[in-house]
Amino acid sequence: MSSPIRASSRLVYKGSLALPDSHATIDCIAFSAMLTAQTTLLQNPLALALESLHGIAIRFVAVINLADVYYDAKAAPSIVLDIHPQAVLSTVYFQNIFCLRPEQTHSIGVQVTLGDTDATNIVIYASSPPLLLHAKCMGIFPPKPRLKAPAAPAKTLKRKPSQVEPETVKGIAVRSIPTHLLPKTHPEYKEVVNWIYRGVCFAMRVDIEFKPVNEETASRLAGVHVGIGADGQKGPIRISLVRS
Repeated sequence: MSSPIRASSRLVYKGSLALPDSHATIDCIAFSAMLTAQTTLLQNPLALALESLHGIAIRFVAVINLADVYYDAKAAPSIVLDIHPQAVLSTVYFQNIFCLRPEQTHSIGVQVTLGDTDATNIVIYASSPPLLLHAKCMGIFPPKPRLKAPAAPAKTLKRKPSQVEPETVKGIAVRSIPTHLLPKTHPEYKEVVNWIYRGVCFAMRVDIEFKPVNEETASRLAGVHVGIGADGQKGPIRISLVRS
């Protein structure tokens, strides 16, 4: 089955995604509108809404189940999300959501809101092959009928955050630093370890709350942080720390 031909695309938004309760932002993301000979920008309300933001950061709301919202999965996507290849944190953030558990890649989405109010919400979801991130507007489609779920039992088992997991990530952060690059006697050794530890915990915060730490993923993320601070393969790591 041949895929529809894309006549052209137009950049409608370039900016960042603001995270709740955090000063960090997911930078270097862009939305492009897919235009064909039969469609124009005026026929795409979401594209017009994104273009009107003029780069203002959009806000993260929640990771949702796509079964809870109505959207036409067979319709050709009209908005595509692109991430700059050098935006490591942004790439890792969306990989952790859509790629760590392949069985959930096509069943979950990221709900974000445009502007300072919650009036307009959109959902970012994935499709493959290849893996693409699309956006669709929420609230303009008729909701699916919902069946009333039975009441939950009085006592439910809830996974308690493990005290071992932070120590696991801490150990991975320590092991990720080669001794010849940054010896333990270096005056900034502990600060660099804490920097890597906080970065890995931030990147895995969605999964670390609900399941055990995946050591392979944590080691890979720690290696990315070490690579950011490493100056080549020889000599000590050069770290530039901004102190408040």
